[in-house]
Order: sequence, then structure tokens, then C-alpha cells
Amino acid sequence: MNAQLGYYLLWFALILSVYAGVAAISGSVTRDSRYHDSAIRAVYATFLVLVGAAGILVYAFLADDFSIEYVADHSSRVLPRFYAATGLWAGMEGSLTLWSLILAGLTAFAVYRNRVRARELIPWVIVTLSVVQVFFLLLQIFVAGPFERVSGLLPTDGRGMNPQLQNPGMAFHPPTLYIGYVGCAVPFAFGMAALVTNRLDDLWLRLTRRLTLLAWLFLSIGIMLGAWWAYVELGWGGYWAWDPVENASLLPWLTATAFLHSAMVQERRNMFKIWNMLLVFLTFFLSILGTFLTRSGFVQSVHSFAASSIGWYFIGFMVLILVAFLVLFLGRLPGLRSAGQIEAVLSKEASFVYNNWLLIAVLVVMLVGTFGEPISRALTGVATTFRGPYFNTLNIPLGILILVLTGICPAIAWRRATPANLKRNFVIPLVISTAFTAAVVITGYALGEVDLVASPAHRYAVLTFWSGAFVAVVVGIEFHKGARARRRSKGGSYPGALLSLFRLNSRRYGGYLVHLGVVCMFVGFAGNAFNSESQHVMKPGETVEAGRYSLTYAGKRDISRSTFAGIELNLRVSRGDRNLGTYGLQRRFYYREDQTTTEVAIRSTLLEDLYLILISLEEDGTAIIKARVNPLVSWVWLGSGLLVLGTLVALGTTPAERRGRA
Repeated sequence: MNAQLGYYLLWFALILSVYAGVAAISGSVTRDSRYHDSAIRAVYATFLVLVGAAGILVYAFLADDFSIEYVADHSSRVLPRFYAATGLWAGMEGSLTLWSLILAGLTAFAVYRNRVRARELIPWVIVTLSVVQVFFLLLQIFVAGPFERVSGLLPTDGRGMNPQLQNPGMAFHPPTLYIGYVGCAVPFAFGMAALVTNRLDDLWLRLTRRLTLLAWLFLSIGIMLGAWWAYVELGWGGYWAWDPVENASLLPWLTATAFLHSAMVQERRNMFKIWNMLLVFLTFFLSILGTFLTRSGFVQSVHSFAASSIGWYFIGFMVLILVAFLVLFLGRLPGLRSAGQIEAVLSKEASFVYNNWLLIAVLVVMLVGTFGEPISRALTGVATTFRGPYFNTLNIPLGILILVLTGICPAIAWRRATPANLKRNFVIPLVISTAFTAAVVITGYALGEVDLVASPAHRYAVLTFWSGAFVAVVVGIEFHKGARARRRSKGGSYPGALLSLFRLNSRRYGGYLVHLGVVCMFVGFAGNAFNSESQHVMKPGETVEAGRYSLTYAGKRDISRSTFAGIELNLRVSRGDRNLGTYGLQRRFYYREDQTTTEVAIRSTLLEDLYLILISLEEDGTAIIKARVNPLVSWVWLGSGLLVLGTLVALGTTPAERRGRA
């Protein structure tokens, strides 16, 4: 019953989506408001129907309805109910349903929000998003059905869920990432509507700024949740491995970042129209590409689903949207040319161009590294390997340059930066950041931690520290100048004046918080240059040294449950005479899934993480332990939180915007 009703709802959603697109076109061509209003109602109805379809699938997981093949493949009776509910996105079929649900929700929200002030654009927004929705619904109905029934004898239990997916980070990582992916479709739809209607001013940008920022926020959260999950769950000691599917999530983030910055120039100076139209298309195109990589089996990844013919449908769809965009874009190209020009190579406008080129350069590096191996294998039969050294060698210097621009862009003048402007805004940050970096290097040399002569990684790390300090000082001065001006005009306390900046110009000062978050994250990335690792064979009661830490084998215990056989080894950690606590390292073997997992122990401080992994444990108690010291990892998570906070602030409205609405 659940399966049949679910399929009926998918068919109903398909019919509604087709109708919405046709009615929207009819309303735009005939100027008949009845078609227009009917298309909008169909959009709302599509969302409600897909809520029902997704709800039925979640209920099937919670009710252990193993008559549905997708449920039987990704759940079991002993699976905790929280993780059973996340089965909706545990596999390819359900994740497509989630994609459709999010798309329907964002379409309904965008249409409702802009139905009055963008009446000319809305029909073509509906058409564009309906085409995307129809594609995903057709996949679910004819290619990868989430409600396909089990053939033959019904199983009494399911196959279970991959144990590594039974983690809070992985429970929230896919849906947040999907919201980011799907959210990229909305600004693309408004851009397409602007091309169709020849409304090439900045209206479509202003209407979608917050939706674009929201999509970028969820992409950021999804990426960082995935990194955190890899760090605490996979047991290899890191959080980013340049895996193809990891890279795929970063591709639209790069172009969305470039778009958010260059959109400000179009709003301020009526420039970069071509840049923005290309970037908004690339962002959506790359989100579909990322979805394709996860589902096609085209690349080898720990994150991708099994090889499937579904990838060819994605390729066909990507060709379709590429052709449609190019036809419209090339036809409207004369109207997209900017009247204004960059007046000087040292100006805010020019700095945004440099920022965009650097982000595109990183994008090209990522594309070559991600697709080079499978393309080489397909064309020559020999797989050219692109691994961490390739990405690090090219992306680290590009990333440092982007970080420096993060400090230059906020403070440099529009149109033309004069020598007086440059001196006033950048001399103090240069002096402070240089002095700070010199102190770090001298201290590092004294402790034997830094070697700028023999280690290129250390040199890059020091450059990152200098760049981060430069940006932090620039942003700090901007906050100080704003608070000081506020106190002069309105009085009050300094903290009150500082807080009022976020209310008066949430977009600007929220952006500054995001920049500080990026600084913190880069500091965390630079810490990788100083990682150390050691492996030890230990017997009960023995003590070994791992860097500045002493590890004592304090015992072991059985932690087996009905679903897995497990053993925990306890290590007492100390540094000098100070006892830092006892940490449990586990290995588990899950019966149903026939899979062994490692549960690591992590001691985190602001300066470094002690990362402990149980490699093996023999019957006589002999254990092999791997200990890693990962400096500054906590700064990655701290910076992620600051980035999220800054984005939430930037999503707010200023008093001028509120007056405009009134």
C-alpha cells in the first residue's frame, strides 16, 4: 500500500510540474492572469504532494516496511529509529526524492516571496524550475524508483545501514548539502527569466541575493559537516582527502562565492553583468555535476553510490541546460555588456575581478584533478593519478592569494585607490601582521617546530599565518572605525556601538565576520604542515611517548552488543606530570553489514588534537596504536561556526530595506 501510494504521488507531482510550466508559459504569452495564478497554485500543490511522498518513504523506514526494496536495502529492525528516518537519503533512490522535495519547497518559497514584485519574471522562473523538477521526477518514476517493491519472497528483515553512516554528522551532512545544491537552481532560474524577458538590469540579482546566500550557507555547512564526519568517523586522521565527491561539493561553492562578490559590483556600479550571468549558470551546472558524480559511479569515491546507468541521464540533462543557457546568453550578449569600466588596477572593482579569477583558477585545478583520471582511463586505457600532492601544490598558493584579497577588498577604495588611501588602510595591518608572524617564526624555531629552509609546507604555513593576521587586523580596524563613528554620532558605549553596526548594515558587517571565519579556517588548514604521526606496539601496562604525550595501556574491555562484536582499549594520556584523562579506542565488527569500523579517541584543545587510533588488538592483549598530533584543527571548526554566524547576520535586513518594504 505504501509503495503504490508513493508512486501515485510521484506521478501526481510530475503532472503538476508539467502543468505549472505550461500554464506559466501560457500566462506570460497571453498576459492572462488566470494562467499565471494557476501556475503558482500548481507550484504550491507540487510541494505538498512531494511532502506526502517523502513522508510515506520515511514512514516505511520507521515501520520496517521491507516490502519496499529501497527500505530493505538500507535499514533493519535493530537500526535506531533516528537513523532509520535518515534512510531517506542513505541511498540513490531516496536521495532523489529528497532532491525533488527540497526543490519543490524552494520553488514555492521563491515564487511566494516574489510573486508581486517580480510578476514579469516569475512565469519563466516557474518554467525553469519545473523543467528541473520534471527531470528528477522522471528519474524516480522510470529509472531509480524509491517505491520499487521487493520481488519474490518478502524479507523478514533488511540488510541494515552502513555503520559509518550511523553518525550525527552523516545524518545531517547530506540534507544540508542537498539544500545547498538545490538552492543553486533558484538564482539560475531568475537569471534565465531575466534573459528570456530581456530584463537585464540588477532586479534578478536583488531578488535572489538572500536565496543565493542561503544556498551558499547550506553548501558551507554541508561541506564542513562532511569534513567533521570524516575526521571523527573514518579513522584516517584527517578531514579532507581531495576525494572526487568531496571536490564536487566544493565546485559550486567556489563559483557561488565568486558570484556573491561580483554581484555587489553590479548593484553598486552596474558592472560585471556577463560575469554574474556566467557564474550563476556555472553554480547551478556544477551542482548538477556534483549530483551526477555521487550517483553515476563515474569516479571512484568512498562517498559515491554503486555504478549505475543513471549517469547517462544526468549527462543528457546537463547538455540540455547548457544548450538552453548558451542560446539565451549569446542572444542577449549585447545587452549584458557593462557601461562602466574598471578605472584602475588598484580599486575595489579590480580586486573583485582578481578574486574571481583566482577562484576560477582553483575551480580549473579541481576539475582537472577530479575528472582527469576517469577521462584518461576512458581515452587511453591508462589512469593518470591525481592525488593530494597535485591539489596541494597548485591550490595552496592560490588559496593564500585569495586570503590576502579577503583583507584587501573590504578596505580598498572604489574606482581608484590613491596612495593616501592605501597608506591609511594598509600600513598598520602590514606592520602588525609582519611583527606577529616574525614572533611566531622565532618561537617556532626556538621550540624546533618550524624549519623554513627544509620544509616548503612550513613556508606556506607561515605565509598563511601572515595573510590571516593581515586580514584579521584589516577587519578589526573596519569594525573599530564603524563603532567609533557610531559613538560620535549617537553616543553610548563602545560595545553598544559595535553591536549596532550589525543592525545598521548587516550585509557588510556580517560579511566581515565571514572573512574572520575564513581566516580561522585557513589557520587550521596551515596546521596540517606541522602534523606528526607515530605507531606503537603496546602490551598491557606499557607506556610509550607520542610527541609531548605519554600513553599508558590501562586495560581493555568487551563492548559487544546484539548488532556488533566490539572491544575497547583504554589509554591513559599524560603530559609531564599532568594526567590528561583516559580515552577509549574501539574496533567493532557489525554482524549484519559484515563490516569492521574503528572508533577513534580525540583530545582537542585550541592548539592541537591528539588523535588516537586502534589498528589491531590480539588475543594476548598486544595492541597496535597509531597516534597523531594534529595542530590547530579546532580552528577549522571554530572558523566554520564564525562563517555560519556571519552569514546569518548578512541575511538580515537593514533599516533602509525595511523602509523600502513598508
